[in-house]
Amino acid sequence: MKTCFVLAVWALISLGCGSSHESKVHTVIGTDDRPFQSFDLTVAPRQSIGRLVLTPENGSEKYCTATLVRADVVLTAAHCLVFPADKFSYGFFYSAYEQGNFSAEYVVKSFVLGTSTPSTVDGRKHDWALVKVEHTWGKAPAPLKMAGQAAAALRYPLTVDLQGYSSDRLDGEVPSFHLGCRLLKAITPSVKSNAPLGTISHDCDAEPGSSGAALVQRTLSGFQIVAINAAGNHDLFDYTGGSSEPINVAVDTKAAAAALTRMPRN
Repeated sequence: MKTCFVLAVWALISLGCGSSHESKVHTVIGTDDRPFQSFDLTVAPRQSIGRLVLTPENGSEKYCTATLVRADVVLTAAHCLVFPADKFSYGFFYSAYEQGNFSAEYVVKSFVLGTSTPSTVDGRKHDWALVKVEHTWGKAPAPLKMAGQAAAALRYPLTVDLQGYSSDRLDGEVPSFHLGCRLLKAITPSVKSNAPLGTISHDCDAEPGSSGAALVQRTLSGFQIVAINAAGNHDLFDYTGGSSEPINVAVDTKAAAAALTRMPRN
């Protein structure tokens, strides 16, 4: 795990913050199951999810999806927080963001990365980040908790919801939702897939900009984040013993949840 501060020089990996439209970063699986409709962003878990906007000194603004997991920390993907040869200028997290409106504003202060090389095969399974933020305006939402379970400990298939700021929906200006999609299987040596070992396959529809989005499970005791949307994989994946489909890739929350307990509070 690597800790970085906002005065550091970040490295950019073109893996899917909203301004990137790479063809192999996230995908719609078969029919697009994200409805074209508005949702109430003032209720759980949507109130805690928002747009993370990052601006380097010599580059264009980039964004990903993030979720408030503590009053002063948001969860996203590690690859959202590295810029090649660009010095970081400033960043903001906007909860419940929709077309310039949001419930609360936070300024980025520092961050903790699960890996500094999330584009590598070994690094992809650690593609998570915790971003320290300072609340500056608006009504702060309630944080969402992380399940803190390893990929191998989850029960598959697991029904989840994904809310992300996908670039194909008004360039990420409105959230898109895939409700009732699935975490399919942890990628192990015995699973037929070209996805990196240690990641989780899922069939939630997503496009660039949804990197870092929480895959949220509804439980009797409330909502919890069981995985983090990391990347797309257009290679075929056999998870039904006969049919092959493209998948998207997520990482579990075990390491991120443990790291959160070690982060000092504001």
